[in-house]
Amino acid sequence: MNDLKEYYSLEQINNARINTRFLHELHSEKTIEFIEKILDVNYATFRMWYSGGSDYFNNKLTQIANLYEVSIDELISSNATFF
Repeated sequence: MNDLKEYYSLEQINNARINTRFLHELHSEKTIEFIEKILDVNYATFRMWYSGGSDYFNNKLTQIANLYEVSIDELISSNATFF
């Protein structure tokens, strides 16, 4: 999957960004070093993506879902609950 826009709408990708930001704040035990190691990218790139400044992770949502132990459906949902 090189381009998730074929599979997910821009709204769903934006939901993934919002949910990732929330999950990142919720799981503060996941250190910058841990995130960099698991995603194999520097933290600034990850943060830029979930802040909306990059499309880098649009085709790597599975990695993010695995990082926070949620499903892709939860990650792209506009009404996900992570409690």
